[in-house]
Amino acid sequence: MAQQTRSKLSLPLALLAVVAMGGLFYALFIFSEPTQVTVAEEAGDQPAVSLGLTAFQDQADNLREDEQRVQLDGLIVSAVTSPSLFWFNLADESPFLVRLELELMEAGVSVEVGDVLNLTGRVHEVSDQLLDQWMAVGVLPDEGARGMAATADHYLLADDVQIRVPDELQDEADAVADPDGADSQD
Repeated sequence: MAQQTRSKLSLPLALLAVVAMGGLFYALFIFSEPTQVTVAEEAGDQPAVSLGLTAFQDQADNLREDEQRVQLDGLIVSAVTSPSLFWFNLADESPFLVRLELELMEAGVSVEVGDVLNLTGRVHEVSDQLLDQWMAVGVLPDEGARGMAATADHYLLADDVQIRVPDELQDEADAVADPDGADSQD
């Protein structure tokens, strides 16, 4: 008799379970809220901290460890080692190494000694392995350049470079554009 009761209840219980599951899914569909998806920002989107040369020099180790983007304004290029590698002087006149990111090189950015720059990028440590990689890909043209780069403890990998026109040249350009010295406002 117990066998008969069990077989008579199996079909209704199975149907009840299916209906209950359907009701549960329907309730979840109706009452659930959309999930907010957060997208991680790219490294280039992180705001840069603007520093003077003295503060930059004092915080170079911390900036490297924090991977903080830094912005330096009004730097004067003191030496160019290769098209993507150059130096500027810190507040104490010690040289600091800068490497342009590949995207900047592909965009045709080039610097010369004496250029005044605004740089944005991250500080990284210079290692023998890094210098070997730079030699392999041609960033360092020869062993002399490698030896010079080996003297640096850190370098700035620049992801944004703005070449500024010095004030003297800007004044000359204005004089050439308007030789009469008159304002051309209408």
